[in-house]
Amino acid sequence: MMRTYPRRDTSPEIRVRSALHARGLRYRVCLPVPDLRRRTIDVAFTRTKVAVFVDGCFWHGCTEHLRPPRVNAAWWEEKVRRNRARDAETNKHLIALGWQVLRHWEHEEAQPVAEAVELVVRSRRAQLSSGIGLPRRSNGFTPETGNAAFNPFYCRLGPDARCPTARQKSSSRDPGDQFNPQVCRCSQRH
Repeated sequence: MMRTYPRRDTSPEIRVRSALHARGLRYRVCLPVPDLRRRTIDVAFTRTKVAVFVDGCFWHGCTEHLRPPRVNAAWWEEKVRRNRARDAETNKHLIALGWQVLRHWEHEEAQPVAEAVELVVRSRRAQLSSGIGLPRRSNGFTPETGNAAFNPFYCRLGPDARCPTARQKSSSRDPGDQFNPQVCRCSQRH
């Protein structure tokens, strides 16, 4: 049964991709997850680092639609549990690399999913074009600890110099924005 189920180009994925394409968005399909073998992103926006997954209700354990098989139920329960654990690990890995992860169920309508994806992609494009930039790979560096040896993006100008990558405060940002206007893009306080 598992061999006959397609790993890619499922009808829910195709519906979502068609809706995204109709909205003028261009993307990559089945992009390998960096540093994780045998895992792919269903729909990937590489420039804005947005990963979209369209999860099957049966394989990923949708709480609304999962009907566990009666035959070999314990094995199938474990299978779904492992799939969900792998999904969580993939999410955590991609977030650590600076990706925005969006997971949707196969039973969701394609248009609302495409609308949600478009909103995230366009907002991340706006971040890029405004010079704010996207979150970088997390390597344990924080401005509070100031450990420059482990931060490849550390500003070498020093605390008294004006870093050319410093951001200006924008009134259009969300109130919960994590960026401090006195912190440059390289995370060194200025």
